[in-house]
Amino acid sequence: MWVQLVDRSLRFAVVLVDHTGGQITVQRSDVPEPESEMTAGGDTYHVHKVPVGGWSSLRIQHETEQVWKRNADAVLAETERVVEQGIRLVLVAGDPASTGQVLDGLRKSPATVVHLGAGGGRADDGGEDARRQAIRDALMEYVVSRRLELVHQLKDRLGQGVGAVTGVRDVADAFVTGQVETLMLDPAAAAGFELLVGDHPGLDLGAVGNQPLRADQALLAAAARTDSAVTVLPAAALGGAPTAAVLRWG
Repeated sequence: MWVQLVDRSLRFAVVLVDHTGGQITVQRSDVPEPESEMTAGGDTYHVHKVPVGGWSSLRIQHETEQVWKRNADAVLAETERVVEQGIRLVLVAGDPASTGQVLDGLRKSPATVVHLGAGGGRADDGGEDARRQAIRDALMEYVVSRRLELVHQLKDRLGQGVGAVTGVRDVADAFVTGQVETLMLDPAAAAGFELLVGDHPGLDLGAVGNQPLRADQALLAAAARTDSAVTVLPAAALGGAPTAAVLRWG
């Protein structure tokens, strides 16, 4: 079903960085080709060899390290721009020193940042298969973690009696007031319910008239028109209801 495919489609960024700079690739989990690719850094300043030791060696070492730092800073800045455009999952891999600098700079990022570790190096180092597996593992962990977080958030808010609703009618009413932040839906269970737009004045589903609509389709349409997130969960995780919603405010 379409909604299940969308729920599995994650938009994320992969950041591969080393001393010479890096590549930031925006991808979707269900599309093999990258959505976009950017490079950053690229300062390949090299110094001539000098005898080991002495002030010249120390000066050159310092200059080289500054070049590496500028390249990592450029990768960090480009990654931050990607996050500002809506990316909420960033996977970082590459040279340990450069990776550490990028990860440190992203500590306060609104995105979830994951270090892929040794398995996530650049494809041209012979580790393409390992990198792909590391990305798959990170995506799976993110999805599972996000769903568990949503279930716990729903239960906590329902227990407090504020910030969440369950059931087709209450979720539809929450769409009327623009409160739905995340729609949680069991598509098969919700398909067994009907929704009448006329029962929810102000519910915007487009030109659908007032004929009975399948609840799963109607709520998905409402989510699309209000830019609400959608996730697929079994009714058992929703307290037995076919649908639930975490609200933007109480």
